[in-house]
Amino acid sequence: MRWMFFFSEGFKGRALRPAFSWRDPILSALIRFIWDIRDNKELQSVSAIQETDFYGACLAKFPALKDFLDTAIEEMLFDMLYVLRGLHSSYEVERDKIGYRHHDGLSFSQSIGYQTMFVYFKEHTEGRISQESLERNIALSITCGMFSYAEIPKEYACVVGITGTLETLMSHPEMENIQSSYGISQTTYIPSAFGKNSFNFSACIVCSDDTFNEVLRDEIERSLGPANTYQRAVLVFFENSEKLSTSLHSEYIQALKCGEIRTMTEVDSFVTRVGSIEQATLSGNITFLVRAFGRGTDFMCYDDELNMAGGIHVIQTFVSEDKTEEIQIKGRTARQGDKGSFSMVLCETELMKKFGLSSKIISSKSSTQDLYNEIDRRRCQLFAEKWTDPVKKAADNTWHQELTIQHEQSMIFVQKLLSDGWTDPCFMASFLKECTFDAHNKRKKALADLLVKELRKQQAGKY
Repeated sequence: MRWMFFFSEGFKGRALRPAFSWRDPILSALIRFIWDIRDNKELQSVSAIQETDFYGACLAKFPALKDFLDTAIEEMLFDMLYVLRGLHSSYEVERDKIGYRHHDGLSFSQSIGYQTMFVYFKEHTEGRISQESLERNIALSITCGMFSYAEIPKEYACVVGITGTLETLMSHPEMENIQSSYGISQTTYIPSAFGKNSFNFSACIVCSDDTFNEVLRDEIERSLGPANTYQRAVLVFFENSEKLSTSLHSEYIQALKCGEIRTMTEVDSFVTRVGSIEQATLSGNITFLVRAFGRGTDFMCYDDELNMAGGIHVIQTFVSEDKTEEIQIKGRTARQGDKGSFSMVLCETELMKKFGLSSKIISSKSSTQDLYNEIDRRRCQLFAEKWTDPVKKAADNTWHQELTIQHEQSMIFVQKLLSDGWTDPCFMASFLKECTFDAHNKRKKALADLLVKELRKQQAGKY
């Protein structure tokens, strides 16, 4: 696994919540009715829906489901309104599916409560999702456990990791805890098979907000090289899409004497993103990107002439709070033995706001390296303070302890399913009533009672 996983913020508090999708024509009819009343506020309540024939048909077929069904209806009404108001997570429609952003790709297996189901309804209404795809995604959702990401690695006899930022991670405030918690006893530095790279840190430029885009333009032109020569390719990384857009539409960037400036943001489709990556490393091309593409995106240069001209140049326009992110962004150039360079164009107000660096301190630094070292020193100091904050650590540990209990119960559930215990209705009923990974006690009891009933039918040969 990648070591950065252990050091991501919120690592101890994140959990996998797998869910079982229960499909039945009668349940589907009720769900469709809920979507059909999306514009009728008078019917958008559990009590109003309980008066309908759709609800009655569900209870007639599944009488033990009443408490579970009532809770599910309440959740569906909430998530439907969430989608209709545009508050849901951003997504894309590709290949007749709903995909959510995951790193620099799309995940089609992820589902967010009932929001995803109603996104399918919404996109079907707008003609972007087929009837067949919609039908596959109409179901009641039943939580099957809560598995802590921090506890899952402990289920393995051996943890083997790989990272390109080991040297930085070794000084991470959490390293000692990570090593003791997961029994990581050995680290090994393996040199690159391509030998020493030809990476060059060329400049760290600090400017005012008013002159930022002008200075950025000058740095892009300097990095490209003269127009009458074989020009390099330039990647410019921004903190977010808003800052990217502001710079892109500024008079200075628009005045650049080059072709179209390509952009890469989280909202780009998969096809667009692949095309942008291929074009980004061609001679004379400029690409503006958000920080998400600074990790894991391979910008491979197959142009020998461009490599001879100096390779890809990367410009970072913000200071990463975590130094490992900056190392990853630097790693978008000088890959696999190629040449490459890196520079930073930073706003003075950002350095003052985040790191307390005044104009006097900045101007006192006589070289790019001295200025960068001071920024890095303050960055590392703030990062360490953030990780060692006693209030934050206490809150994280409390939630982690609660999540660990739920994880252990979920693992018992899995182990029982893998053994012969799943055929014991009494055990399953007892377990589901006592477990805490479903927050609704009434719903747990309803599911447990239903499970007993259905398993007894199965054992009696009625299925």
